[in-house]
Amino acid sequence: MHCTLILLSEGEEELTHFRAGLGEAGHFPDRIVRLGRESLLAQELSIGLDRGNTVLCDPAGRARSLVARLPLRLLGEISDSSLFLTEGDAFLLVAQSQPDWPALRPLLEERRPSRFARLLHCFPAPPALLQEWPHGWPPVQVEPYRGRWRLWLLAEGEGRAAVESLDRLEGWLREARPSSYLGHSTLPLAVGESLLARGLQLAVAESCTGGLLSHLLTEMPGASAYFRQGLVVYSNEAKMALLGIPVSSLEVDGVVSASVAEELAQRVRHQAGADLALGITGLAGPGGGTLEKPVGTVYLALAGPEGVRSSLLQLAGNRSQIQDQAANWALLILWRWLQRAPLPNHES
Repeated sequence: MHCTLILLSEGEEELTHFRAGLGEAGHFPDRIVRLGRESLLAQELSIGLDRGNTVLCDPAGRARSLVARLPLRLLGEISDSSLFLTEGDAFLLVAQSQPDWPALRPLLEERRPSRFARLLHCFPAPPALLQEWPHGWPPVQVEPYRGRWRLWLLAEGEGRAAVESLDRLEGWLREARPSSYLGHSTLPLAVGESLLARGLQLAVAESCTGGLLSHLLTEMPGASAYFRQGLVVYSNEAKMALLGIPVSSLEVDGVVSASVAEELAQRVRHQAGADLALGITGLAGPGGGTLEKPVGTVYLALAGPEGVRSSLLQLAGNRSQIQDQAANWALLILWRWLQRAPLPNHES
């Protein structure tokens, strides 16, 4: 079975020490590469280190495909962890920079981990998921992450049986929560891939989220292929000066309103020459709320070739939590629209 060691290292000295450790353990991989923490693969797999896991399994091969797509500039970045990847079955063995080699040696020799975990994503959170989880099935852990939710499916045993168990768990989740299940993709990645597949350009005008939505969209590699423009129009003056929104629009229904969200989306779409646009306005708090519009009131608007439509959200939490949720809801609304939109006919 072909083996690759992916080392997140500070430089050649750490790589030399790691090679020496492998030699003392009596194991030599077929290939060693260095990987930067900025990459999607490093970000996803470092989660395992944060949770204290020693072994992860990615039977879908997502990690393998991400390795193949990594830009060369990301190799050799500074980091403090190491990852061992068995490419044949896409097993990921996660170890600290100075692992316990004697304890790891049996796993390295067998190349078959006995503890497995699969990381999936969903938004919004299924509130009763743990209560609905089928009795007697392997456990699932649900945790918040940047306004979204991560699901850890866990299994133990022989490789084939554990992978089949994870497949069964993921299949149940896909059927039980089809509207929020994102699978192996994060919400920003799923949106980016959908925009790219359809050849669509997106623009964004944000008020209460202060640029967070644009950040989520542009942290994906290759975002320039589908993200045209993002404006943070936080003040009324910025809304009027940068997008030409008349003062009457801000005064009639108020800045936090469906009409203003729709104008933000329509005007930034026209200004950027984009296919689609999102507009966000709301009250992130902690002050500024009223009985009619309490803190957490957010209006989202999506503008496209068929017109514009808006949605009202009533969110809970502190300021940053409301901003995180608002940005992710905007992505979800766009993602759901993209799932219904037909792919363009490139042959015509």
